[in-house]
Amino acid sequence: MCGIAVILKFTPKGVRQNEEVIAEAWLDGLDAAIAHRGPNGRGRYRDAVMAADGSGTVHIAMAHRRLAVIDLAGGRQPMVRPLPEARAAGLAHAALLSGDDGVYHGLEHGSQHHESIVFNGCIYNHRELRAALVASGREFASDHSDTEALLHACGYWLTRPGKARDSGTVIDQLDGMFAFAFWSSKVATLKLGRDLAGEKPLYWMQPDANTFVACSCASGVVKVMKLMGHKPRMDMTGATMWLKHGYWPVMPVQGLFEAEPGTLLRIVAGGDAGITVTQVAKLRIPRGGDGETWPRSGADFAAAEQLTPEGVLGMLRRSVGTRLEADVPIGCFLSGGVDSSLIAALAQEAMQAGGRVLDTFTVSMPDASLDESEFAEKVAGHLRTRHRTLDCAGGAQTAAADIGKLIGQLGLPFGDSSLLPTHWLAAAARAHVMVALGGDGGDELFGGYRRYTAARLMGTRAGLLSAARLVPSGLIGFASKDLARVLVASRNFGYQDILTIHTTPQLERVLAASNGEDLRRLLAEQYGQRTGLTDARQDDFDNYLPQDLMRKVDTAAMAVALEVRSPLLERDVVFATLRATLAQVEAGEGRKGLLRQVARQLIPAELVDRPKQGFAIPIGRWITENFGGLRDLAEAAFEPAGQTGTGEDLFGAVVDRAAARALLQGHLVGEEDCGQRLYSLMVLWVWCEWLGGE
Repeated sequence: MCGIAVILKFTPKGVRQNEEVIAEAWLDGLDAAIAHRGPNGRGRYRDAVMAADGSGTVHIAMAHRRLAVIDLAGGRQPMVRPLPEARAAGLAHAALLSGDDGVYHGLEHGSQHHESIVFNGCIYNHRELRAALVASGREFASDHSDTEALLHACGYWLTRPGKARDSGTVIDQLDGMFAFAFWSSKVATLKLGRDLAGEKPLYWMQPDANTFVACSCASGVVKVMKLMGHKPRMDMTGATMWLKHGYWPVMPVQGLFEAEPGTLLRIVAGGDAGITVTQVAKLRIPRGGDGETWPRSGADFAAAEQLTPEGVLGMLRRSVGTRLEADVPIGCFLSGGVDSSLIAALAQEAMQAGGRVLDTFTVSMPDASLDESEFAEKVAGHLRTRHRTLDCAGGAQTAAADIGKLIGQLGLPFGDSSLLPTHWLAAAARAHVMVALGGDGGDELFGGYRRYTAARLMGTRAGLLSAARLVPSGLIGFASKDLARVLVASRNFGYQDILTIHTTPQLERVLAASNGEDLRRLLAEQYGQRTGLTDARQDDFDNYLPQDLMRKVDTAAMAVALEVRSPLLERDVVFATLRATLAQVEAGEGRKGLLRQVARQLIPAELVDRPKQGFAIPIGRWITENFGGLRDLAEAAFEPAGQTGTGEDLFGAVVDRAAARALLQGHLVGEEDCGQRLYSLMVLWVWCEWLGGE
């Protein structure tokens, strides 16, 4: 688990170079943006070669910050592999590599071509890959570095697709969470890859036709853009959608992109086009239906296809086992819910087989309706883990300051308030372990959300009429709040409006210069075909999981350099569950029925079958009580004359400040709990101040 950054610059023939093409100050800016992600090592790499078409020179610089988890001695990055069979023609200069001392050194084979990589994440099947690559003739320098296995795999499948394993590109071979940048000077090509579930982030931008920048943090891309002399501009569509949902695939900065989960991008330079970015591969998930086959042939998926409790248990045992490899202390988050309890049970089982005891961590909430620590302690007691309950309220004393820190590190107006308790839990766990397993993915894959029932209701007119009869007009927004939200959503944009922080009517009231028709036109354009969903789980896996949950966990945990692994997101588990129908994963028991059947084999039924409370903080009450400075932050955000360091009122361009103040006042006098909506507005303001700052 690390931070990565890369800059590619193309200089056409005939263009005079009066200075260093890729300024060291740009790398310094990227390095500062990712420094918190990797306290155990740093390094940089530079190279320059002739473009494949001979039209100019391609310059590359990589930066890396390391959190050392596997092969502490042999996994340093950037990792470089000289190609002894190919001498470089037209090298602009010998490749350079720096280590922890920050000093560049010419590589031993500087006159030859290289393959190099910077990588964030963990490749769980690296030993299997290593064995296949050694059998094909590859030689390894390290003992068990997953980075070196990935470096060789990228080079091998770059030139020999379909050999040694089944088929496809390198991302088809990987079981892991990853974001990587792989450079081959031999073909003057950069490739970026990202894992299937979007567990690891990767943002990129082309500030101009001849420049490409990518980084683990959006903040790094924006920062280096400023250093290059480009003024970042807000994307109004992106900012509006981020305010409504708390996340969205359209970035709120013009020209900023995030690599899609499960994709491989190729970046090449040359000719009149300069640098071009092409998606060359995307992992495809089986959608269900007769005659469909798994993407990877030759593996034994019989048990998975049947989706029996035994088949799922077998898959999860294998998944947890591979995710327990680490050369540093490892533990497990334990909320008391079925997902984390099952993962903890399997992890403890595997640890005990090796004579070890699992460390588990939970967080106690100050609101009894949100606190699950009692149940987590009961699960831990049954499993006999070494358990610690952490006090959320203690960490919350710095809530407002933590919002500023986390949004600044991320560089995006992320609106999910559970980012805060996730960060506090990670910070407390980091005092004891460097790696933690989590239960993310269970709700999306095994049908755990109540909104899936709502999606079915919304699918038929009879269902909506039935819901309407259950919601007396006097109770809308109160006793029958959830059903009322379904009806409001059905009158607007369906399932997408259930997922939002602000419903469409609520958003209309807080937008600056709001025009209802313009807003609805924008929403219709953004939602597109997603309004007529047939499988809400698939939509959540494609969007909500990577853009909200995985972004939250990565941001919260990497702020304290903690690696979090999610066994439920192992690729075979994903393929098996998303290929099935919602009814199949419910197994006749309702939400997460199949997973509960599995969990009951390891955990007492009374702990498995209790209602789930969710992982949230009482954000509305905390704003009212000014806990951790949250009310002060809200009042500062909604002041009439707020301006950024550039003199632009970026927040005021999106939000009607008077409407935001009215929302806050209504909340403070108890008219309505608007905590989540206020939080999203506060976070947008914090981000606008950051974006407009110097």
